[in-house]
Amino acid sequence: MAKSRRTSENILYLFLIPALVVYLFFYVYPMFTGLYYSLTDWDGMAKQKIFIGFRNYLDIFRDQYTRTATMNSLIYTVVVTFLSNIIGLVLALMLERRSNINNVFRSIFFVPAVLSPVVAAFIWKYMYSPQSGAINSLLRVAGLEILSRDWLGDPHLAMASVMLVPLWQWGGNVMIVFLAGLMNIPEEHHESAKIDGASYMQRLVHITLPGLRPAIIFNLIISTIGSFKTFDFIFILTYGGPGFTTEVLTLQIYKHALYTAKFGYGSAVAVMLTLLIVLFTIAELKLLTRNEEGYL
Repeated sequence: MAKSRRTSENILYLFLIPALVVYLFFYVYPMFTGLYYSLTDWDGMAKQKIFIGFRNYLDIFRDQYTRTATMNSLIYTVVVTFLSNIIGLVLALMLERRSNINNVFRSIFFVPAVLSPVVAAFIWKYMYSPQSGAINSLLRVAGLEILSRDWLGDPHLAMASVMLVPLWQWGGNVMIVFLAGLMNIPEEHHESAKIDGASYMQRLVHITLPGLRPAIIFNLIISTIGSFKTFDFIFILTYGGPGFTTEVLTLQIYKHALYTAKFGYGSAVAVMLTLLIVLFTIAELKLLTRNEEGYL
């Protein structure tokens, strides 16, 4: 019987082999290949790849454009991650109770999340158009033409305009995760707190938010990774402009790998971006899981 069980388990493990092969070939192999390329001066075409050690990484700190792109990526990630989670949390708290009208609004807010980022970017590119865009057209109809702007062409507004797109698209997704978290908080906790005279804000701080800890951790990490990896929105909306005001690391990687014949340098930027994602993820986990027992 035991031998038969072990045989069955071994057969089950065999079914994991195709998935493991795919993972190794499409994830692990490219990761180590990119790490190797980052230590060379390869131009993406030549057969010869000259090993240059950490020169590409040193050039990152010397390159003003890469430093600017790094700062833009950090600002974009912090702002989008923070605001998307605040928006999602507020929507979840407003639509927590089950009702037909709440179900309608949940669906409305979630619709952008099912769109492709490319589709979302083109929708907003049309809306931001200075001449025929929906935003400026509405301002003109409302008699507020003085507020019309070239939203993507103004260096002072371009980054904020780009940030609005992921907030619009991701807010509903974050909301759904928070709604699932709210459903896991026992109603008895709130009822007991009400009997003890706790206000809504007291219940929010001492019951709701601690109960949402797993959802908060999940949303923050997913939002952080997604923000750092953002490419579609910026590529379509501004291509890093005007000037260099919306240039981010993902766009730098793309340009160096395909247009400047500096594949090795682009790989080094990609490795740095990966390290930033890992560091931010670890920091969020440490911050949100410390003293966890005190919230249980």
